[in-house]
Amino acid sequence: MKAKRGRVVLGLVLIAVAFLCVQMAYGFLDVQVVKNDTGVEKLVFKPAPDFEPIAQGPVQRRTPYFLPYYDWSGDGMPDVFACGENQDTGLVKCQSRDSITNVQLANFNLLTPEYSVSVYPYLADINGDGKYELAACGIKFSDNSVWCQMKNPANGANIGSIFQVAPAGIVYEDGFSMTTYLNVDGNPDTREMGVCWRKASNQQVYCRVYDSGTHAAMTPEMPVLSRNYDMSPSTPDFGDVNGDGKSELYAIARNRATGLTVWQVKTGETGAFIKNVSLMSASDYVTNRQIGQYEAASAAYEMMACGWNTATKQPWCEIKRLDNTVFKTITPILGPGYVP
Repeated sequence: MKAKRGRVVLGLVLIAVAFLCVQMAYGFLDVQVVKNDTGVEKLVFKPAPDFEPIAQGPVQRRTPYFLPYYDWSGDGMPDVFACGENQDTGLVKCQSRDSITNVQLANFNLLTPEYSVSVYPYLADINGDGKYELAACGIKFSDNSVWCQMKNPANGANIGSIFQVAPAGIVYEDGFSMTTYLNVDGNPDTREMGVCWRKASNQQVYCRVYDSGTHAAMTPEMPVLSRNYDMSPSTPDFGDVNGDGKSELYAIARNRATGLTVWQVKTGETGAFIKNVSLMSASDYVTNRQIGQYEAASAAYEMMACGWNTATKQPWCEIKRLDNTVFKTITPILGPGYVP
C-alpha cells in the first residue's frame, strides 16, 4: 500500500513539474522605470512571477497592462491602451480604443512567443522625431539574447525591424536594463539608447549604446567595473557627469574583497576609462549615494555618499568630485552607535 501511494505521489509531482515547465515556455519580464537627475529614463527588465492571484475567472499568467493616458484618436481625450498575453499561444498583443466611442484604433502583436516580452512596453520619443514610439524588448528563450521591436502605437505599424541589443548567453535571472533618450555624442538632434546585461560566461556586466533611429550599434560591448563588485545590469547609468554636453556611462558598486565603494566613469561614446572615484573609505558601509551639482561653481556633477563607519560606529556623509577630491564632509550625523 505504501509503495502504491508513493508511486501516486511521485506521479503527481512529475505532473506538477511538467506543468510548470510548460508555463515557463512563455514568460514575461517585469519592468521598473526610473529616472536620474538629468531626466534620463532607465528601464530594468527582470523575469516576472509565473502567476498572479485573481478573484475569479480563468487562470491567467499575468493581468493585462493598461495605459489610459494618451490621445491616439486625436479627439483631445485620452484613449485606452492595453497589452496582454494570450494564454493559449503565449503571444503578447496590444490594442487601443477610443475612450469615448469605443472604436478600435489599433490591434497588433509584440514580438513572438519565442521571446520573454514585457507587458509593460514603454512609450517615449526614442528616435527624437517629436512623436511617441512604443518599444517592446524581450529575452530570446533559445539562446538568452535580447531583442527589441519598435512600433507606432497609434496604428501598430513597425518602425524598422526587430533588432538585437544584447548577445546570446546573458544571465536570464538578472534580466537587463535599458536607458532611453541618451546623448552620448553631444548631437542634440539625435538620441541613443543604452542596454546593460550580465554575461553568463564570466559574470561580467556589459553595456552598449545604440542609435535609436537606425538601431545600429554605436559602441563596442563596454565592461563596467569588474566581477569583484556587487552589481547587477541595473547598476550602470548614463548622465553628463563631467559637464561636456555628452552622456557618460557610470556605475557605483561595492568591492566584495576590500569593502570599498567605487564610482567609475567612462565615456558613453567608446567606453574609454575616465576615472575611478572612491566613496568614503573601506571601513565605511555606503548605504546611500546621490549624484548632483552640489558645488555651484562647477558644471560637473559631484557624488554624495552616506553610510556608517564600522570602526567609529558613526554615520556620516562625504561629497566627492569627479577628480577624486573631497568637496564637503558632513559629520557628525546623529551619534556613535546609530546605524542608518
